[in-house]
Amino acid sequence: MEYVKPNKRSLVANLPIAIFLTLGLAILPWVAYLIWNWRTFSYVSCIPMAFICLVGPWIIPESGRWLLSKGKIEKAEKILRQCAKVNKREVDEKTYEEFKIYANDFAEKERKAEKHTLLELFKYPTLRRRVILLILQWMSMTVCYDGHVRNLGNLSTYMSLYVSFSLMGLLECPGDVLTIILLEHPRFGRRLTYFFSLGLSGVFCILVAFVPLDKSWAGWVILGLAAGGRFCVTMAMNTGLQYCVEVLPTQLRGQGVNLVHIAGHLATLASPLIVYLVGIFNSPGNFSVVIPFVVLGLVGIIGGSLSVCLPETLGRTLPNTPQDAEVFRGGPELCAGGTGFCGLTRDEDTESALPSETTNNKHMRGAQNLAFQEDQENGSVVKSNSNTEDIVITKL
Repeated sequence: MEYVKPNKRSLVANLPIAIFLTLGLAILPWVAYLIWNWRTFSYVSCIPMAFICLVGPWIIPESGRWLLSKGKIEKAEKILRQCAKVNKREVDEKTYEEFKIYANDFAEKERKAEKHTLLELFKYPTLRRRVILLILQWMSMTVCYDGHVRNLGNLSTYMSLYVSFSLMGLLECPGDVLTIILLEHPRFGRRLTYFFSLGLSGVFCILVAFVPLDKSWAGWVILGLAAGGRFCVTMAMNTGLQYCVEVLPTQLRGQGVNLVHIAGHLATLASPLIVYLVGIFNSPGNFSVVIPFVVLGLVGIIGGSLSVCLPETLGRTLPNTPQDAEVFRGGPELCAGGTGFCGLTRDEDTESALPSETTNNKHMRGAQNLAFQEDQENGSVVKSNSNTEDIVITKL
């Protein structure tokens, strides 16, 4: 993602998922059906991942920012030149020379900078609140997504598990494509896309409780509502993957994202328990099928509502340091820090809230923007060369 222009990040982040995850989910149940042995199926399903782990390091370029932080400017420049070659862009040597100047300054600052720890995420009030919200948001979203997948087993009375699993998997593609469109739409962006997608997945689940189960068409309605919920939670998953990365400051981004993801994976331990509520509350009239949907619906609505307490990141310069993150604003948000209801400062936005930078800090930020477009540009970031975009090109 470091080598992708900001206006292409949503496309690059979601298009591979739309293609390969959709194909994998549609094919996987039939592979299991043909093999019909869980041990052999486990071995076969691990082959693609093993292939990626062995081949990936040789074909995926190293993080440019990491190379600069280690003083490996020549390697970073070599990767950028390769990007220009692949995309058939002509970049003059003056641009590369300016990049080296900023890169040396950036590398020197990185060497002298203090080491950052995970605890810094909880050092500043506003950043701490946002990290906690991201954790809760990610936990609710992963529980909903994993719960929707597992809950297909409870619907086997209405449709074959193999067929329903494949059909639900095919919903990944349109969900991913719609996510790409909405994430870059100025009226939706990251925050509202997450709010509506996860919230609507909860609404679809809650509606299952109002389906008359004694009717002959009840099964088809439940399957339709389950498909709607799966479609929306897929959008929420893809939005959350990008949103979390953009809210956290660059210096703590890796550690913060790992923390959020670990919390989410731990939360998925609850999804089988939610699905198995069917067996615990075995009520007459098959009403027990509704119970997991209601629980997943409540979790989805609550999780989606948390996004209103987070900043919008579309088209804004992303925070680089914890201090930047503390004053980062992305439009009106609840619990943002400052004054007003729940700490809301409505008239602040990212650019007006960011503290003034010293000349050296501007040079370091210039190196980041020139080399990899680490933060999204929006006019307030000074570019050193009009041909910056010629260097920063995507490998599509």
